[in-house]
Amino acid sequence: MQDVRLRFAEDEYAMLKSDADRLQVSVRQLVHDRAVKGDSPDPPLHGVQILTNEVAQARESMNQIIRRETNAELRLYEDDVIRMERVMKNLEENVCVLIKEILRQVKKYGHT
Repeated sequence: MQDVRLRFAEDEYAMLKSDADRLQVSVRQLVHDRAVKGDSPDPPLHGVQILTNEVAQARESMNQIIRRETNAELRLYEDDVIRMERVMKNLEENVCVLIKEILRQVKKYGHT
């Protein structure tokens, strides 16, 4: 294995760091991926991880609202809470279907 040392201006490195943080990878991994694969779209598994994290945050926010409403004197209509729960469940099911398909493709064609 060969090592390559690169130098970046502060603003260039900041841009790379921002992209790496968004993709949840190291700057080193991002530079490697771009050098080897070109400036291709985000790797599918990183997208899956980001999507999963976003859905988990949405679920947690909704659960906090439901807990707060359960203990509040003036509450949302029960039908509204049930409707929110159904929408969230539907979203989670759709995300699961999407993730299964992405994982199937990654398994079949590799990580690119």
